[in-house]
Amino acid sequence: MRATERSTPSTAANTSSSLRVLQAANWYAPAYAFGGPSRLLEAYATMLRARGVTVDVLTTDMLSRTSFMGPHSNDAGPFGRVRYLKACRLTGLNKRNLHLHYRLYAAVLKEARRYDCVQFADYRGALALLLLLLGRFGGVRLAHHSFGMISQRQVGKKVIWDLLFKRLFARSVSVCFAENETERQEYLAIGFDARRIFVLPHPVDPPDRYRVGPADDGAAASDGVDPSRPLRLCFVGRLHPTKGIPRVIELLHGLKAHAPDATLTIMGDDDGALPDIRAAIAAFGLESSVVLRAAAYDDSRFDLYAQSDAFVILAADNLQTSLASVEALATGTPVISNQNCRIEGLEDHVLYVDNLSPAEVMQWLAARRGIPRHSVALAAQQIFSTENVTRILHDALVSTR
Repeated sequence: MRATERSTPSTAANTSSSLRVLQAANWYAPAYAFGGPSRLLEAYATMLRARGVTVDVLTTDMLSRTSFMGPHSNDAGPFGRVRYLKACRLTGLNKRNLHLHYRLYAAVLKEARRYDCVQFADYRGALALLLLLLGRFGGVRLAHHSFGMISQRQVGKKVIWDLLFKRLFARSVSVCFAENETERQEYLAIGFDARRIFVLPHPVDPPDRYRVGPADDGAAASDGVDPSRPLRLCFVGRLHPTKGIPRVIELLHGLKAHAPDATLTIMGDDDGALPDIRAAIAAFGLESSVVLRAAAYDDSRFDLYAQSDAFVILAADNLQTSLASVEALATGTPVISNQNCRIEGLEDHVLYVDNLSPAEVMQWLAARRGIPRHSVALAAQQIFSTENVTRILHDALVSTR
């Protein structure tokens, strides 16, 4: 991330230069369309390297820009490299990670013990099970990042996996990073020692044109949204059933009674939800009010946030904190969400719509339009600053070493 890349290793790097971290992931950044886990792991790697920590990555070449093209090993400078292990692509096995990623599992099994710590973001699945066994019986120190990063499974399968994983998980993982205080309580509920749990907000590093500071207050005092402008909503991320995008479309339909010219832009690649999204658009007759945009691999999503009156995510599963929603706040765009996707620290700029009517949502949006976007962006950039997240992440790994 740019803010971290501009910094130089601090004096803390001298105390952690010998720390070696391995990140293990079924797939990796770049591309926000592949979900928060891969993008966040990449950000954590960049932050730690800026502190002088060596961070290597083992992943597959699925869902990455290296798929079907080289190189399969990217040098990350003096403090690490990324190895893209070739995934097995067999028709009919695309959802069978055990078959697709067996080279990754073999490499993790071989190399994990060489590192001081292994970072991972899965909670259920073959990779998570392998790492938990290495942690429990192989002496490998594990750092886990958020229940919000679990592999998506049907409800029945989740229950079965939870019965198998909870006790092993609590006994095998050395340090946990929760996205918010609510999730910290969830770690405690399955038996984690409170001393091993750290609240780690999502790091935000918006493009320079959206970066603000207290000194800009005067210049941005009147940067509220013109109340006569048509209402613009947006969603950015994977089009996965857990994201609840049909609910967003239903909300748009309700808001149409109060803002007939309201529009919704959905940016992201399909991950199983597109048929339901198209069906919802047709059911409510919103073909002219909903725009579907493909995922981008640059900072253009920040432009979409800034052009919108609100970012909307009405998750159908517990996703903890949406990384895209935090990015939207960092550009000054308020967020409409539900209790399945919580953002702590910015309650004045987040509306949880559970049990609210479209009229109440519209009233809140009207009030938000009068608030300078600069003040929203400033608050988000301070709470979710890369400097703050880097300090928490680095110090936690060093202190529990």
